Amino acid sequence: MRELGLSSDSELRVRLVADAEMREAHLAHLGHDTTTDVLTFNYGAAPANAPDASGSLDADILVCVDEARRQAQARGLEPEREALLYIVHGLLHCLGHDDRDEASAALMHRKEDEVLRAIGVGSTFQCAPVGVPST
Repeated sequence: MRELGLSSDSELRVRLVADAEMREAHLAHLGHDTTTDVLTFNYGAAPANAPDASGSLDADILVCVDEARRQAQARGLEPEREALLYIVHGLLHCLGHDDRDEASAALMHRKEDEVLRAIGVGSTFQCAPVGVPST
């Protein structure tokens, strides 16, 4: 996480859940009675949109494996790769990125792919289907 400016005492916990649990969490925390791909909970003392001055992060991320499977199938990806994309997406939310409008979503997706390339996975949000090399 050093590449993102985070200190070594940062903690990021990821929990993989099914649709039913994600739907419960989505309803309880955001008032939406639907499942979703990822929910992020940032517990740091910092403002919700950035790590604190020390670069420390304390966050939980819920990832819906059922949604990852559906989206992966539709996009021709492996479900594990889609789930990893959700984890990076949640982490970027903790660092102040958002995707509420088209421009900020495009920027966030570019940053997701940048992080995934940096860790050796390669572009995922805008990648070629399985079996087709991505650039």
